[in-house]
Amino acid sequence: MLKTRLLTTALMYAITATYAGPTDGLERPPVPSVLALSNNGSEAELLIYGLIGDIFWDGITALQIVAMLDQLNVDTIRVRINSRGGVASEGIAIHNALKRHPANIVVVVDGSAESIASLVAMAGDEVIMPANTLMMIHAPYTPQGGNAKQKREQAEVLDTMAAAMAESYIAKTGKRAEIEALLADGLDHYFTAAQAIELGLADRIEETEGAAVPQAAAAAALCSYISAIASAPPSFTAGLRGRIQASTTPLVFASLPEETQRAVVAHIEDPSMKQQYLTILANGAGTPSAPAAPIAPVATAQPAAPALAAAPVVLDHSAAVALAMTALRDHNTEITALAAAHVDNAEVRTYVDTVIASADPNVS
Repeated sequence: MLKTRLLTTALMYAITATYAGPTDGLERPPVPSVLALSNNGSEAELLIYGLIGDIFWDGITALQIVAMLDQLNVDTIRVRINSRGGVASEGIAIHNALKRHPANIVVVVDGSAESIASLVAMAGDEVIMPANTLMMIHAPYTPQGGNAKQKREQAEVLDTMAAAMAESYIAKTGKRAEIEALLADGLDHYFTAAQAIELGLADRIEETEGAAVPQAAAAAALCSYISAIASAPPSFTAGLRGRIQASTTPLVFASLPEETQRAVVAHIEDPSMKQQYLTILANGAGTPSAPAAPIAPVATAQPAAPALAAAPVVLDHSAAVALAMTALRDHNTEITALAAAHVDNAEVRTYVDTVIASADPNVS
C-alpha cells in the first residue's frame, strides 16, 4: 500500500509540473534543470532554468535558493528565469526568499516564466522581458483522485491556495480584480512581453537584437553543464554537450579556470571549434598568441542564451497562442509516456483510462 501511494504521489508531481525541453519521441527525458550563481562583488546573477521543486530527483528547490542567497552581500541580484513551473509551495518559498533579501532584485525572463515560475518572477523590484518571451498564469491544480467528498475538500484547498498566490501578483500589479479572475477561471493565460507590461506583471521590454549573453551568467551556466554531465546518464549527455558547445564563446571561455577550460574543450565535438579553443587555452598558458583571424570564426557559435533559441522575434497574440498550444501538446505527450511506464499499478492504470483518456489534448 505504501509503495502504491509513493508511486501515485510521484506521478502526481510529474503531471502537475511542466517540463522544459522538446521531445521527438517518447524515449527522450527532460533536459536537466540548471541552477547557477555568479558573483562579481557588487552584483550577483542567479540562473533558474528548469523545474521548480524536487520532481523525480530533478528541479530547483527553495532550500537551494535560500542557501545561495545567504552567501550574497551585494547591491543587486539579477534573476534569470526560463521555467514552465512546478510545485506551487516551492515557488512561493523561492519568491518570499528573494523578497526578503535586502538587495535590489531584477528579474529577467529569458524564455518563459509559466505557472508557479511566473509567481517567482513577481519577486522582482524590476521585471524585464525581451519581446520574444512569454509569461503564463493559471490557477493551481492537482490530478489527485478521490471520492466526491474528497474532491470537494480538494477544491476548497485549491481555492485557498489560489487566493494566497493572488497576493503576490496583486502586490506587483495593483490589480486585484483582474488577478483574481485569472486565477479563478481554470484557463492558462499566456502573455507576450507587451501584454505582461500592460497588466503590470512586467516593467519593460529588453531589446535583445544583437545583445550578448552576460558573461557572468554564461560562465555560471557553462560550469553547471560541466558539473551535470559528470554524473548524467547516457541519455542526457548528448543534450548537455550541445549546450556546452552552444554556450562557449571566447570571452566566457577565457574567464574560466584552466581546469574547467580543459573540461569544456573535452566536450566540444566540432573539430574546428575544438582546435580554436585549444589555441585559446594554449595562449592562456603563455605560448605565443595566435593570429586574430583564425580565432574570429568562433563568433559563429555564439548563443542567444544557454538554451538554444532562434533569433529574437516579436510574437503577436496569435503566434503566442500557437506557441503555447504546441508546448501543451508536447507536455501531454510526456505525461502519457510517463504514465505508460507504470500501467501495471492499478491506480495509475485507472488514471490513464479515465482522466488522461478523456482529457482534451489541448489542455494540460
